[in-house]
Amino acid sequence: MASPEQDLAPALDKDGVRLTVEDTLATVTLANPAKLNAQSPALWRALAEAGRLLPGSVRVVVLRGEGKSFSAGLDRQMFTPEGIPGEPSFIE
Repeated sequence: MASPEQDLAPALDKDGVRLTVEDTLATVTLANPAKLNAQSPALWRALAEAGRLLPGSVRVVVLRGEGKSFSAGLDRQMFTPEGIPGEPSFIE
């Protein structure tokens, strides 16, 4: 049986972040299990956007990670000369 949040259309679903809201409960899911929900500037921007989208009626926010890892931490690709497409690399 699907949980109630899975029945809702996401209010946000981009850059590895999904936001669903049901009444007073919001669920923010790190949704890039293929990369173990590694963090990047795009993910941080999407998390900030999720926060801005929260309606005033929300009283509880659950933050979860999809897949076997909540978050592997920083995306190591940011430390390579190539970096992440569209983002500055830490080496620069």
